[in-house]
Amino acid sequence: MKKLLIFVFLSLCLSSCLKDSISDAMIKSENASTTNSSNANPATITYTVNGTIVNVVIKNPDKQSPTNYLLGCTKESNNQYYLASESGGNLIFFFYTDSLKVGRYHSYVNNNSPLLDFSNVASYHAYATDSLGLKITSFSKGHISGTFSGRLTPLIEVVNYKNIYGKPGSTIITDGSFKNVPVFY
Repeated sequence: MKKLLIFVFLSLCLSSCLKDSISDAMIKSENASTTNSSNANPATITYTVNGTIVNVVIKNPDKQSPTNYLLGCTKESNNQYYLASESGGNLIFFFYTDSLKVGRYHSYVNNNSPLLDFSNVASYHAYATDSLGLKITSFSKGHISGTFSGRLTPLIEVVNYKNIYGKPGSTIITDGSFKNVPVFY
C-alpha cells in the first residue's frame, strides 16, 4: 500500500511539472491566436504609378498605432476620413462621408497636402481634370478592402510661396487595390 501511495504521489508531481501554469497557458493561447490571425490576414495595398508598381504588405495591421501607422484609414473630425499608406510611395486619399460603408468615394481637393509622394515627387489635386477615385468593396470587422485609380499633377517647385505644377494629370495611378486595411476611430 505504501508503494502505491508513493507511486500515485510521484505520478501527480511529475505530471504537474509537465503542464503549464494557468497564466502560462493563457499567454501561449493569446500569442498563438494573435500570430495566426495577424499572419493570416495581412493588410495590403498595391498600385501602379506611371508604370512603376508599388506593393506594401503589413503583416500585423492591428498592432499598428492609430496615430503612426504604415497602412490604415483614419476618421478625423467633421466626417473626414483618409486612407494612407506611408510606405513605398506615400499615398493619402482624403474623403468625406457621414458613415463609412461599401461604395464609391472621390478625393476632395486639398492643395495643402500632396495626395501622392512617389520617387521624391509630390503630386496634388491641382486642376479640375485631376481626380482620385476609391471604391470600398468590403467593410467588415473594422477593416476595409477595395480599389482605386486616378490622375494627379506633380509639383515642380515652390517659388515665392506659390506652387509651380507640371503637366496636368501626368501622374497616373492605375490598378490600385487594398485589402484588410484597419480603420482607426
